[in-house]
Amino acid sequence: MSDNPYAPPESEAAPGDLEVDGGGRYHAEQVGNDLAIDKTATFPKVCLKCGSKEVTNFQDHLFQYNPPYVFFLVFICNMLGLLAMLLMRKTAKMVIPLCSECDARWRSGKMMALVGIGVLLLGIMGPYFVARELLIVGFVVGVGAFLAIIFLKVNPSMLRARKIDDSRVTIIGIHPDAVRVILKRSR
Repeated sequence: MSDNPYAPPESEAAPGDLEVDGGGRYHAEQVGNDLAIDKTATFPKVCLKCGSKEVTNFQDHLFQYNPPYVFFLVFICNMLGLLAMLLMRKTAKMVIPLCSECDARWRSGKMMALVGIGVLLLGIMGPYFVARELLIVGFVVGVGAFLAIIFLKVNPSMLRARKIDDSRVTIIGIHPDAVRVILKRSR
C-alpha cells in the first residue's frame, strides 16, 4: 500500500500484460465467420487482417451500420431515405491493431474510397458539363467504376461492420488467427 493519498488504488491480483490481454475485459463471440465484440473492447496486440503478432500501427476506425431496408427507402424517396439513414445509423469507434503491410493496404483502401467517390462524381457531373447526351452513359460508367473500386479494392483491405447494436459490433473480415486470440482473451 502506498502512503501517497493521490496514488491510484492497488488491486489484489497482478495486472495482466496489456500488450497481450488487450488492456481490458470484454466479451467476444464468433458468429459464423464474423466476430461479435463489445463496443468498448480494446483489441489484443495482434493484426486483425493477417493474424500477425508484429503489430506496428493502430488505426482509429469508425464502424457504421444502417439496417438494409434503409437503402430501399433511398430509392423510393430520397429525402425520406436519407433522413432514415441519419436517424437509424449505428456507429462504433474502435482502435484497430495492424502490422505494417496491412496498415499500408488499409491506408491504400481509404485512399481508393476517396478516388471512387471522385470517379462517381466525375461520371455523374462530367457529361452534364461536356455533352449532355452522354449523361446516362456517364452515370452508368461512374456508378460501375465506383462499385468496382469499392468491391475489388476497398472491401478486401478494410474491416466492415455487419451489425451494430447498443453494446456490440459484429465485424466482417477479421483473420481467423486474430479471432482465436481475441476469443481466448475474452471473458
